[in-house]
Amino acid sequence: MEIPRGDGAENGLFAAPTSNRPQPYRDNPLLLSRLPVRQTCTTCPSDHVTVRQTPRHLDYEAILRPSRWASGIQVIGAIPEYVVSNLGLSTPARSVWLHEQTVSSICDSRGLRPEDSEFVFEYMPAAVLRPMFFGLEERGDATRISLVELIRRENRYLYIGAKLTKARSGDDELWVSTGYPISDETLRRYLRSGRLQGVVGRRLEGGKTRTARRFPRGVATQMP
Repeated sequence: MEIPRGDGAENGLFAAPTSNRPQPYRDNPLLLSRLPVRQTCTTCPSDHVTVRQTPRHLDYEAILRPSRWASGIQVIGAIPEYVVSNLGLSTPARSVWLHEQTVSSICDSRGLRPEDSEFVFEYMPAAVLRPMFFGLEERGDATRISLVELIRRENRYLYIGAKLTKARSGDDELWVSTGYPISDETLRRYLRSGRLQGVVGRRLEGGKTRTARRFPRGVATQMP
């Protein structure tokens, strides 16, 4: 955005009140911060100053939200380091991938209604980027990871299962294997059996750390 040089813009958009023109800053209604007034300078090489606006926050969950109609492979996020520490993983793999066959499998699950599968895809990145509960299971040569997040807007828990595999190149990869909403009762059962544990170490606004409640209360969902 270009701001012309001078004591005030002709269109008056950035002009300060007449009584306040000598002040060093003027209020800009379109910017989140205060814009310094351009001072007249006879030695300046340019007659214009450029103000670059950068977004303070990006909605990464919306950016990474998968489409059920997309073909091929989609990335839905990367497991944060504090979750990796909880899991005790030694692999350098962090990105979590979703294959179109898994998308079809989730949509065709007998226990899922269409609105349930939409819920899964809508909030799948949230369970990867900021899970409340986690689980790790070794089955032979396969490592299976469980991630669960409480979607407060929907008042439901979302379960995402991922599998650690070896690519042809020999590199480790994390792939979504399943996803579905789970009920409060099922979550309690998973916690009691040790299949899930509360994530420790998530940083919230203000520097606080979130630790998941061992036995959640007051949340009712529909899936088993």
